[in-house]
Amino acid sequence: MNEPASFLLLIVGGVFLVTGFILFIKPPSEFNSFYGYRTIRSMKNQRSWIAGNQFASKLMMGIGFGDIILGYILSMFKTQEVVGYAIGMSLILISAFLVIIFTEQFLKANEEKNGSSTDESK
Repeated sequence: MNEPASFLLLIVGGVFLVTGFILFIKPPSEFNSFYGYRTIRSMKNQRSWIAGNQFASKLMMGIGFGDIILGYILSMFKTQEVVGYAIGMSLILISAFLVIIFTEQFLKANEEKNGSSTDESK
């Protein structure tokens, strides 16, 4: 496999898949600075923390699997090395942004549905 885009996607897709799986089977139960999906919205209260980590773990596994499939498909095409790296890095950034965007949208909708309560905070 000489294609940089496919190599990058296979590696990062695997990392997303494994990280999402670990987060799914062993979600963080409390706020921390090391482990879990940590944003201002996800750390607003315990309910958001749990929901955000559950949603992000499933999304990371799905996007990781998609990146692996996309990496395999891209390995069938020949590109210049610079172009391959540019494509690979672009798709990796898009993958990371998708996790953040969709999880934040989920948390916002969840917040609006259940009402925002700050008395449950950290």
